[in-house]
Amino acid sequence: MSPCDTAWVAMIPNKFYKESKASKDFSLAFPQCFMWLFNNQDANGSWAGNDASSITPGLAGLLALGLFRSHSGDYFETKLNDLGITISSSLQESQRKLSLIPLDVIITLAKSQPITLTHSIEAFCEKIDLSRIQNKGFQAINGCYGSSPAATASVLLHAKKWDDKAFEFLKMLISRCPTYAKSHGLVSTISDVGIFETIWVMHSIGDLCFDILANKNIKLKDKSIKKLFSKNFALIKYLSTLNKNHGTVCNWLIKRFNPVGTVDLDVIAKTFYNGKYFNTYPNERTFSISCNVHVVNLFVSEYRYSKSKKQMVTISDANKNDIIQMIELEEIILNVVKFLISQRGKDEPGNLEETSYIIRLLKTAAKYLSEDTAIQTALHDGKTYLIKHLDESMMVQGYFNTKQPFLWIGKQLYTVPRIIKSSILASLWEN
Repeated sequence: MSPCDTAWVAMIPNKFYKESKASKDFSLAFPQCFMWLFNNQDANGSWAGNDASSITPGLAGLLALGLFRSHSGDYFETKLNDLGITISSSLQESQRKLSLIPLDVIITLAKSQPITLTHSIEAFCEKIDLSRIQNKGFQAINGCYGSSPAATASVLLHAKKWDDKAFEFLKMLISRCPTYAKSHGLVSTISDVGIFETIWVMHSIGDLCFDILANKNIKLKDKSIKKLFSKNFALIKYLSTLNKNHGTVCNWLIKRFNPVGTVDLDVIAKTFYNGKYFNTYPNERTFSISCNVHVVNLFVSEYRYSKSKKQMVTISDANKNDIIQMIELEEIILNVVKFLISQRGKDEPGNLEETSYIIRLLKTAAKYLSEDTAIQTALHDGKTYLIKHLDESMMVQGYFNTKQPFLWIGKQLYTVPRIIKSSILASLWEN
């Protein structure tokens, strides 16, 4: 949940006021978000603890309260003074960066090339006319803008016309807020980083558990290790039965991304951001191929587990569904692999970390499609590319801040050295 996004949603007036501009029509579209700000402020004046990340939620909360000073009065003035000194240097740096490229140029380019500016469009609501982005080029198929509730709220606030799709999207997000998370905000960041981490663990440990349990030659004498494996393997089986209507881990995962959608394995088409990506990192409000690779790897693990079941004596209706799902799943995996291969390029934007994740997926695919020359070629070229840059990336100080080799097209650029280094090593590790 996100206090920052909750604050932005709290500022949205209702549709009637937006269209009439008459004070008698004024009310808030999401009053519960506004009341949340009053009831959940921290002692330090922010809404997200004491570290540096609390500054943005603090500013958003104050902005929301500031738009309605009759409701906040002196309380607003006090908290604004508390934060004023802290953010002055950050504002100066932001203004310097914004002066480098005119916003009009960026918006024009965005019509033909996806940009991450949309994810943080709320920061530019005083600089550009947000009515300019009310089109299919910027708005996702689910109604949001930039995979961000805050950005979506800013469009509803500042664009000239009301946006029904954006409103329904925010309404849906708030309706999904779990009770246990309400102390952290009423609006989620769309993506659930917990799902991302769960997939990572389930693939890395769960797949290993599968190998160990399937290999009779491996004997686990250490009780603690044996317990670890059995516990995590049980986690996969537990998640697959969270809801009897979901049936499998795949369907459980689909429901987490699209709880009101039809449950099937056509996850590539139905739950990706704008039909292309899963939403991932909530703090960055962006998308990445990384989560997609983990999701598909989880599908691969489940597919392997399903294929390994030998105890099917009779084919019940449930078993028929399992067989159908396995066929569909294999097709999905092949489609994703083909898509990744098609994205390979020598001189186009991409980065080492994303390349590493893709190599992990291609290694998995190569186990089942050993005669597919396209996969083998892409895998060889990608691994060669990573090895080429491995020594330099490990040894040269400031490498990730000054140099960024590219391989894959159209992926997010963010350079966290520890993540990139570990992902490179993981992808090059031979089983």
